[in-house]
Amino acid sequence: MLHGNSGSIKDFYQQIPVLSKHYKVIALDTRGQGKSTDSSKKDLTYSGFADDLKMVIDHLGLEKIHIAGWSDGGNTALEFVLKYPERVNKLVIIGANIQPDGVDKRLVDHMKTEFQVLEIEK
Repeated sequence: MLHGNSGSIKDFYQQIPVLSKHYKVIALDTRGQGKSTDSSKKDLTYSGFADDLKMVIDHLGLEKIHIAGWSDGGNTALEFVLKYPERVNKLVIIGANIQPDGVDKRLVDHMKTEFQVLEIEK
């Protein structure tokens, strides 16, 4: 399970117990988010997050996985399947959006306003 931007595995608190009745659930915090740290000094990219996921599943000895990704987690999942298609069994992608063209203008305006408020409060 891959969470969205500025999120963590806590975002899946309701899904994990249900899914764990049928699957081995692995929910990981994206590099630099949640309880994950990032000391690499590298740019954070979906490609890099996909490589992080590959390292995790290699370490766990998993050959093929199902991936559920929400928002940026969906973008990471799409990048992962493009790079490592032989490692993916099924994908569930929710709200992945690399370009903001498909986002409702009101939401974009709201996000811009929130960003401006944060800048003022610094």
